[in-house]
Parts: sequence; C-alpha cells; structure tokens
Amino acid sequence: MRRNPVVLEVAKLARRDYQGAARGPLNGVRILDLSRLFAGNLLTQILGDFGAEVIKVEPPEGDTLRAWKTEGIETHWKIYARNKKSLCVALRDGRAIDIIRKLVPSCAIFVESFRPGVLEKMGLAPELLLQINPRLVIIRISGWGQTGPYAQRPGFGTLIESVSGYAAINGFADREPVLPPMYLADGVAGAYGASAAMIALRAVEMNGGALVALDRTRGTHRRSAISHQRVARQECRAARRDHRRVHCAADASGECHVF
Repeated sequence: MRRNPVVLEVAKLARRDYQGAARGPLNGVRILDLSRLFAGNLLTQILGDFGAEVIKVEPPEGDTLRAWKTEGIETHWKIYARNKKSLCVALRDGRAIDIIRKLVPSCAIFVESFRPGVLEKMGLAPELLLQINPRLVIIRISGWGQTGPYAQRPGFGTLIESVSGYAAINGFADREPVLPPMYLADGVAGAYGASAAMIALRAVEMNGGALVALDRTRGTHRRSAISHQRVARQECRAARRDHRRVHCAADASGECHVF
C-alpha cells in the first residue's frame, strides 16, 4: 500500500527590525557588577535587558561563568552577559580598587557575590561605598547570609536546594532525594534579586533615602521548600535622611511587604 508523503511546514520566524536607537525603561541606570557565576549574572542580565547600563567587572582570567560550555561554546556567557560592558581588573591590586571607587558615584546599583567579609577586606565595605554614594543600592548575594552561624559555610546551589527541603520533596517517595537538573537556587536568587533591586530603587525615589542596602540570601536556616514559597527570601532596607527605616521584603510568593 502506497502512502502519501507527509509534508512538514516549518513556521517562519516573525520578522522584527532592529532599532539601535531604542531605549528601555531602565535607560540611565548604571550597575556595577562584581558578582560571579550564575545568580548575579542573571540578576544584571534581567536589568540590562530593560535598558540598564551594566559594567561587568571580571578578573584577568574572566568570569567563571565563561567556563560553562556546551560542545565547546560559551553558551551561558553569551546569554547572561548580553547587554553588558566588561571591565577587566585584578581586584587584589590596590589600583583596581581605586577604579571601582571612582565608578561608584555614577552607579545606582552595586552587585557582589563574594564570601561574607571579603568585600570588607577589599576596602569596599558597604559603609564606605555609601559614604561615596549615599543613594547606592547594594546587592549582596551569599549562600547563608552575611551574618549568623552558617555565614562562612560553602554556599553552592546544590547545598541550598538540599537544606531548603526542595530535594526531599522532589522525585519519588520511595527513592532518594532528587536535585533539579539545573541551577534552580541561583536562578531563583537572580530573578528575585532583580525584583528586590527595583523595589529598593523605588524606595530611594519615594523617600529621598540616604541609604538603601539590599542583602539577598540564597538559603535559609529554617527548613523550607520552594514549593512552600519560602526559599530565596529577599530583604532590602531603606533608611531616610532622618534615619527612620523602611523594611521591604519580597519572598518567593511574589508578594512584597513594606512595614
């Protein structure tokens, strides 16, 4: 029996003309990004897609995200470094720290993901940065927060996904816990970090704040799960010129609470 051949039609991609002069809603917002790997790069990539100017600070050997390759191609870097300007400096050199300090006055957001205490040892403690630019939003990405008994522990995403309880509720009840096949904890951290940064910028506009500092923690000391909407809790603190504090918290439920 002869069958008629099956003809597959390939959908054509919608044509979209590139407009080089187009500007996004975050045009004029400059971000200084000292983070590494995924969470911080995703955070600044989201803001860069909406027009923010992102200055990506890299060591001479390049951001460690460049090493994540697919068939020899730096696919992750090509995706998450788009719309960014790379600045190569060796941060162990005092001259590099001077360059960072000179950039701070023109920036609205400062992002870092060093181990807790490293930024202070570099001479870039939040208190010093805020003396240079009192309206600066500082985003600190860490595994377990800047303080507390877990602060100095390794903060890899797989550890966060395990301690949070996500791996325990994933998979099958009669088998071992299952980790996600991708960087879930870092992705949640980056996405909600971008949202929290926008909340902090709005707090500056509304309050004329003398200080806005955002401390984003990828993990929590309490056992929780992403499905329970308590992983990747975001916190930002805004202080007005009269030093009264506004506390704004955005959690994985997508709700924002100001009190």
